[in-house]
Amino acid sequence: MTIEPLVPSQAWHRYTKIQQFKLRPEAEIDGVNYARVVASHLYDESIWGLLKKVALALCFSPRLTASRSKQPLLLFYSHRYKKRADYDYVIKHLQALAGDQGQLIESNEKFSLFQFWHTLLRLPSAARAARAYEGGILHRFGIALLIAKFHSVAERSAIAIIEGRERVFTFCDAHPYDNLVAQLAALQGVKTVTAQHGQYRVLDATNISSDAEAYANFVSDHMLAWGEATCAEFERFGVAPERMLVSGWIRAQPENDLGRDSQGAFGVILNGGNGAASNLALITAANHLSQALGLRYVVRAHPSYGSAGYEKMVNERCISIGPMTPSDYLGSVDFSISHSSSATIEMLLADSPVYVLDDGHIAQIFRTEGLSYNSSEEVLAAVSADMIAEDRGRTRVARLKVWFNEDANQVERLRSALFSDGKRDA
Repeated sequence: MTIEPLVPSQAWHRYTKIQQFKLRPEAEIDGVNYARVVASHLYDESIWGLLKKVALALCFSPRLTASRSKQPLLLFYSHRYKKRADYDYVIKHLQALAGDQGQLIESNEKFSLFQFWHTLLRLPSAARAARAYEGGILHRFGIALLIAKFHSVAERSAIAIIEGRERVFTFCDAHPYDNLVAQLAALQGVKTVTAQHGQYRVLDATNISSDAEAYANFVSDHMLAWGEATCAEFERFGVAPERMLVSGWIRAQPENDLGRDSQGAFGVILNGGNGAASNLALITAANHLSQALGLRYVVRAHPSYGSAGYEKMVNERCISIGPMTPSDYLGSVDFSISHSSSATIEMLLADSPVYVLDDGHIAQIFRTEGLSYNSSEEVLAAVSADMIAEDRGRTRVARLKVWFNEDANQVERLRSALFSDGKRDA
């Protein structure tokens, strides 16, 4: 099967415009670069996207809840609405390690009749900032509203929650509130740390999406990185290695796959929305492998994207399709085929063989020897070889596991990140 390379996409053009916007001095208000704050919202230039910007800017305001009185360490979290247990675990674990010295503040968007006024009050300065973005007038209007909204949040609440802190932790700088808090903390001389929550990878014109903001919008002093694979990706993007604090994936420990009885089935791990275009290639490969190997298979859908529309693509050997917990999935399969999903790393960490299908759109980080294969025929050959020589497959998995995730002495590493000197370097 020959894979034709993609021409530079519209998404790549938008990504380029967003990065240029961040460099414009007009995007800064009171020391905060609001192009960075709103960056993740700028990829959708549709009318529906405009309506969502207007609604968010005029009708919703963050409601802050605190776990206790103000403490030296601020743990800021604004992602409870995603209902992702793996996300919630990260902040819960850091909170437990911080103990009495940490204060968790959560931000949840709530309908507000008063946000309309707060946003419009700051619209003139926000409009001047938005004019620095090269786009249509309606899109710039939506951007101006968002900037005005987050400027109001900074003045009304965000600055206050940072005052007196020694260190600030956020969940991901790609997201508006986290980015805003990190920038405001830097202005107050407070050191900032953010956490890796997925397998970050540098993207290009063939696979660009808003996922790129995970590294392109990195503003904190440090990141709690999963492993050397992530460090290499950020260094390739131009981030100094000393900003990366390798701690391993902060996660509930999964079951180990070694020693289990064969299930007589393999699994397919689908991408979320940003990689959905490659899901068809995964299912096509699964249909091929199931026939060639005489195996059944299950399809694990992305938790935030679902499996709608894919049921008609699988063959008769598919026995299950839909979202699955890691433990349920691991208990059902002998090996997996995947693409650019972070669940690929989950499989490695559970010592479960995984083979990445490179349809021409995976990120460079996954194009690693022993992990990625250019066709279903190559995947079939690798699976067959591992079935014959099991030690070969285990050695391969063990090597990749450490490259992507170095979590030895994780508690000590996290405590060091929490409690070392909190002031920013001069």
